[in-house]
Amino acid sequence: ARLTERMQGEYQEPADGEDAAAAAAASEQGFEDQPMTVVACGANDKTYTVWGTETPLPLIHMSQVHTGPVTDFCWTPDGYTLIAASSDDSISIVRFSEAELGKAMTDEQFQAHMQREYGGAAAGPAAAAAAAEDPDLAMLAAASGAVTAAP
Repeated sequence: ARLTERMQGEYQEPADGEDAAAAAAASEQGFEDQPMTVVACGANDKTYTVWGTETPLPLIHMSQVHTGPVTDFCWTPDGYTLIAASSDDSISIVRFSEAELGKAMTDEQFQAHMQREYGGAAAGPAAAAAAAEDPDLAMLAAASGAVTAAP
């Protein structure tokens, strides 16, 4: 199975009207300011599922769309549209609304969040290179000196 998480655009601000009890519980645990992350997972069984870290069930589960395994994903820059590619040479496009995912973070909000959570190195271009999907690409980037290992 493949896992794709688009780090920029699918981090979402909390939705308006957030449940007060859930917010209080999250605050007690130190999670009140955590953005939601949306992740798309494809599989060899020709299906894919989209999950949000703030939801107990998948946002969607797509089946009977492709006739081959789902092999890749891409989020559009606005963070609301997911494009899935299959080995059957087809794509499918799913458009989410702000009501479904929450408000997408701006680039500035995302950079500030990464800086706050992971420090300066995690907020820059090197962080994106360090998060390569393919381990061979990550090793190549490290060997070339483009990315240095974290201390």
